Amino acid sequence: MDDSAHHGRIPEFFPGGNWSSWLERLEFYFEAKNITSSAKKRAVLLTSCGESTYDTVRALLAPKKPSEVEVEDIIKSLNEHYDPKPAELLSRFKFHQRNQTPTESISEYVAALRKIAADCNFGPVTTAPTTPTPATATAAPPESDASSSQESRQVPQAPARKFSTVLPLQVMLRDRFICGVKDSHLQQRLLVERNITFDRAYALALATESAASQQLQMRKQGKVSSSTATTGKRAKLLKRNLYPLHRYGFT
Repeated sequence: MDDSAHHGRIPEFFPGGNWSSWLERLEFYFEAKNITSSAKKRAVLLTSCGESTYDTVRALLAPKKPSEVEVEDIIKSLNEHYDPKPAELLSRFKFHQRNQTPTESISEYVAALRKIAADCNFGPVTTAPTTPTPATATAAPPESDASSSQESRQVPQAPARKFSTVLPLQVMLRDRFICGVKDSHLQQRLLVERNITFDRAYALALATESAASQQLQMRKQGKVSSSTATTGKRAKLLKRNLYPLHRYGFT
């Protein structure tokens, strides 16, 4: 049985599309087909990418031929061409400017923040400053021992303070999320929470959004029920007022 029929084929990539997404699908295709050879990966990539992308590969690798370049280097060249990394500072500027839009849900807002943060080079952890150990005073030795006296007066140098420039992703997401959320009442609640984490803030926001949505739905249902009851009362009143006319033959 043809294995390609079982696992399908990779559609060609069209310039202007999402290159990183297409490349991820290609990696899954390699896994499904159990393709581990670098040469075979290169062959599948170049035969699946489409004519336009293949012409781009040839132009990027010239004067070398695609067959002379490792698949990792081909992918690297295509990444730089189709999906260049934006400047880190620019990405962080966009991240810190991103607020929740009026029509955006909590989950949509968080997804947008995560997408921007992917290019911000935020780290997973933070490193606390290294506090130097205070120097211990040394008692002066007897004056008769000159060499020992000279050594004792040498105060050891404290190690330089080291600060990490890594900004932890979870902390940055928490700060931007709380600062940019559109619900002012929710924002105030999150700001007074002590030692709140991003996961905690996100969970509270989702719960608040869900409760507000349910409350709005209940209000709408209440208005419909009230309107129906009012219409029924008016119909009964009208019927009662018209009843005497029917007795005398008026319609």
